[in-house]
Amino acid sequence: MFEFNGRRADDPDLGIYRVLRVFFPLLPGTDDRFLSVPGMDGAYDFGRDLQPREIGVQFVLKQDSPENLFKYARKIAAWLNVSEVKRFVYDYEPDRFYMARPRDVVDMNRLMNKIGIVEVTFIAPDPFAYALESKVADVFPAVNAGTVPCPALITATITGQTTDSLKIALQETGEYIELIPESDFTPGDIITLDTARRTATLNGADIRADVTILSSPGLQLPTGEFTLIADPASVELEIEYRERWV
Repeated sequence: MFEFNGRRADDPDLGIYRVLRVFFPLLPGTDDRFLSVPGMDGAYDFGRDLQPREIGVQFVLKQDSPENLFKYARKIAAWLNVSEVKRFVYDYEPDRFYMARPRDVVDMNRLMNKIGIVEVTFIAPDPFAYALESKVADVFPAVNAGTVPCPALITATITGQTTDSLKIALQETGEYIELIPESDFTPGDIITLDTARRTATLNGADIRADVTILSSPGLQLPTGEFTLIADPASVELEIEYRERWV
């Protein structure tokens, strides 16, 4: 069983008799970056990017008349007819979701006029599964229990004395985000760094221009334990992050 677009497939109003199967590839496809050089066997390997993930679903519509079959088929069509990705949750992994939408033709093969076998291919442009519940941490080390690094929403509150800079470093990788503002940060200032969107704000105002050139605004939290360090050390850090899995 599965949930999509805010509704479970066993919602009686959808009329689905049985979900036959939901199948995922173990890993999505890859776009490989090779460089071939004349006179050299093979190629240089410059890594790869994961392609969108496809999720296949088959389920049965079964009604007492052809008219009712088509009545519920229209409800299924309305449920699946989305132009943007929606949450897809598989019952065997109820604590995580994909952002997906149907792609290509959605077929309904009719059997004996009262039964239809529906086949849907969902496409998840972002191939990762995300935790339904985000985590919040203000004590380090904290833990990313996913299988791949994830972005974070970092909130830094200036305490103690006025400072002319702020640097937040990830101990495990050495990456950091450093800000040097035109005017000093003062006690009570709240700096928010969204590493997914690569944004920075001071008390709600955009300060991306204050991020230094050697910073990593797209910093991601590694799997396992990780530690964020603030400079000045008196700065209070709180992060919110959503673990993800390949």
